[in-house]
Amino acid sequence: MMWILLLACASKTTLDSADADNTVGVDPAGSDGGSDEECLQYADEDGDGFGDPDRPVPACEELEGFVEDDSDCDDTDPLAGGGRAEVPYDGSDNDCAPSTPDDDIDGDGLLYADDCDDSDPLIGAREREVPYDGVDNDCDPVTRDDDLDGDGRVLADDCNDADPEAWDPDLHTIIYTEPVLYDGRSTTDFCAGACAVEVERGLHLEFLPNEDLSDLHCLTSVSGGLEIYNSNNLESLRGLERLAYLHDGLRLKYNYNLASLRGLDSLDALGNFTIVRNTQLVDLSGLEHIHSADIILQDLTGLVSLSGIGNLTRFGLTIADCPQLTDLTGIGFPDYASIIYITGNDELLSLEGLEPVQGVGQLTIDRNDRLVDLRGLENLETVNGLLTIAYNDVLDDLSHLHGLEAARSDIRVIHNLLLTEEDAYALCDSVELFLGHCSYER
Repeated sequence: MMWILLLACASKTTLDSADADNTVGVDPAGSDGGSDEECLQYADEDGDGFGDPDRPVPACEELEGFVEDDSDCDDTDPLAGGGRAEVPYDGSDNDCAPSTPDDDIDGDGLLYADDCDDSDPLIGAREREVPYDGVDNDCDPVTRDDDLDGDGRVLADDCNDADPEAWDPDLHTIIYTEPVLYDGRSTTDFCAGACAVEVERGLHLEFLPNEDLSDLHCLTSVSGGLEIYNSNNLESLRGLERLAYLHDGLRLKYNYNLASLRGLDSLDALGNFTIVRNTQLVDLSGLEHIHSADIILQDLTGLVSLSGIGNLTRFGLTIADCPQLTDLTGIGFPDYASIIYITGNDELLSLEGLEPVQGVGQLTIDRNDRLVDLRGLENLETVNGLLTIAYNDVLDDLSHLHGLEAARSDIRVIHNLLLTEEDAYALCDSVELFLGHCSYER
C-alpha cells in the first residue's frame, strides 16, 4: 500500500512539471537553462500581418488573429503600419508618421480637391495669378497667364500686352513734341494705343493718385526733364523700367510716401537728379545701374545711408539738411566730382565715403554741427573752383586735407569756432593757389 502512494505522488509531480513546461509566460524561477523573457503576441485585427502594440497577449505559440510584429499604428486599417511608404490621398497613415501629410502635400492649407497643383505651395485657389510665369497660380484657367490683352499675341510677339490696339513698335510708337502734363488726373491713358512713347519737351507729373508708375510702362525716352511732384500716394518708381534715355534730369519733390527709387533699370545716366522732401526714403536703393549723375539730396529727414549709388564713376553731390545721415559711405569710386556741397546735416560725423575723389570742381563743407574733422578727403589733390569750409561749430582739424596740392580759386575758412587762423593759413601755405587767395574769419 505504501508503494502505491509513493508512485501516485511521483506521478503527480511529473504531471505538474510537464504542465509547468507548457505554461504561457515566464519560465518558473530557478529552472535550469530557462529564459526570463516573456513571449508576446499582438492582435492583428485588420489581417495585414502587423500587430497592434497596445494589444499584447502572453503567448509563445502562434495564435489565430495574433502576430509577433508590433508595428501597426492603426489595426483597423490594413493599409497602415509595418514600415510602409506613405501613399498620398488614400486616407491612410501608411507610414505611421503623422508628420507625413496624406493630403495638402505642399502645405499651403488647401486639400487636393481645392488645389490644382498640390506639389507647389505657390499654386492654389487662394493665390493671385502671376503673369508670364507659365503657371496657373490661381487654379483658374480663365485667368490669363500670357496675352493679357486678348489680342491673340503672346508677350513675345506683343510690345504692349495691356492694350489690344498696340503690338508692333514700328506701327505704334507715339512721339509727343510738346510738353506733357498730368496734374491730378490718372495716367491710365498714357500708353493707350502705344508700344513706346517718346516725350521731347518734358514730362511733368503732379498730384498723381497712383502708388507706382506702372501706367507709364511704355515710356522709353524723355528730353526736357522728368518731374514728379506732390504725389503722396506714390511709393516707388516701378513702371519706368523701359525708360532708357533721360535728358535734363529727374526731379522728385514733395512725394512724402515715396520709399523706393526702384524702376530705373534701363538708365545708366540721370543728369541732374534732384530729390527734395521725400521723407520716407532711407537710402538710394534702385540706382545701382546709374554710372553718372549730379545728385541733389535736400530735406530728406529719413535718409540714413547713401547705399545704392555704389557704381557711380562720374558725379556731383549736394547734400543739404539730411538730419540722420552720419557719413557718406556708399558713393562708389569716382575720382572726380563736379561739385561737392555738404551743408546743414546735423548728425554728420565724417566725410568717409569720399576717399576715391582726387579732384573736385567746387568744394563746400558748411553748417554741419557735429563734424569734427574732414576724414574722407585724404586723397583730394585738386580743387578747380572755390573751397569753402564754414560754420562747422566743432570742426577742429584740417589735417585730412594733407594731400591737397592745388586750388584754382579762393580758399575760405570762416566762422568755424574751433579752427584758428594758424590752422587756416597752414592749409593755404601747403597748397599752390593759382588764381585765388586765402581768407580766414572767426
